[in-house]
Amino acid sequence: MNRKGKFQLLSYLIDENLIYYKSLNKNKKIVAFALFETILINPIISVLNHYLKKRYIPYYTIQWNTWAKEKIVFLLNFEEKKKESVIKIFNEVREKLCETNSTITFFKNSQLEWKFLEPILKESGSKTSLIKQSNSILVLNSNDSFLLGFYNVDLDYLENQEFFINNFLKILTSFNREGYLLFTFRINNNDEITFNPFYTEKCKREEDDSFNTENAINTFFNYTMLKKHTIKIKQIFNCLWRLGITDNYLSLNYFNELFLKEEKNGITKLLNFNKGFEQNLLQNHIKYIRLSNKLLLIEEKFLFVVLTKLNSDYIQKIIEKYHSKYFIYITILNEKEIKKLLDIPEFSSFQNLRILNTKEILEFNYDLFRNNYQLKYA
Repeated sequence: MNRKGKFQLLSYLIDENLIYYKSLNKNKKIVAFALFETILINPIISVLNHYLKKRYIPYYTIQWNTWAKEKIVFLLNFEEKKKESVIKIFNEVREKLCETNSTITFFKNSQLEWKFLEPILKESGSKTSLIKQSNSILVLNSNDSFLLGFYNVDLDYLENQEFFINNFLKILTSFNREGYLLFTFRINNNDEITFNPFYTEKCKREEDDSFNTENAINTFFNYTMLKKHTIKIKQIFNCLWRLGITDNYLSLNYFNELFLKEEKNGITKLLNFNKGFEQNLLQNHIKYIRLSNKLLLIEEKFLFVVLTKLNSDYIQKIIEKYHSKYFIYITILNEKEIKKLLDIPEFSSFQNLRILNTKEILEFNYDLFRNNYQLKYA
């Protein structure tokens, strides 16, 4: 993907949650970026693919680093002619994402700048310089220097997609490599979601050069998955903006298990439960309103919360918002997760709230909804 317009690498401006670049030539387009951190991919990726299809965001990138695998960083790209348009779109996307996943934290101001520069630089400033050195880039600044290496990731022969990301990062972590695995997503002219995988690595100049990242990865996966890629200094923009290092984009349709397997299984299980639960309500002539795939309001008095895994932050928000209005039932479609929830005192002992396990769901008395507006339990 090629950028349009002329920009300077460190000519950005930061305003709260957004980093702005303004084209220096007659193309006065504004390019902006937002970054957030989360511990989950699902269902974030589905939400962002929706906005790709609407052309609200030209692309987004998912980023893992080798020393903090549990924290996932997303970069969102916005391109508009007016700053007001960027802010409007960003606010809509952010609101939808935060509704979908309570683990999201958007970076702002100095923290946003640091996270934006992190995979390529370690600090901004006029003293930073980039020097081409063999098939790497040497980064020099006042406090540090290191080599940047860039690698293509070939997934054509990948088996067991669902384990790839974890295995890839685990191998490099075991060898104390400092690097980033990135996937940049965009939509092509056929309205197909595609992605470009690549890996960047930072190496100290004085480090022993005997370790070969390519060999370590390729030996484990038993084919030439990783191949070092030589870039020019002017292409460093593509890395900073997470545009990818080649135009080799893969169809997401062939790699669903790589990103969406957990979401697909979880949604299927949730939809099947919701279908059976609603059928029982209809058979018992009980009125209900579906608020979301996790929330069901019954007889305007009872709120039923159904989750596939424990999310204490989400539960806390639901309780704070609805406990004064409704009696709340909570169930998790996983027995081990229910036990974890029951071990949290502030939830299990909360007034106007009951946690149901699998057996209680199967034996649930639906007459409680229809005939009793004040529930009493022995």
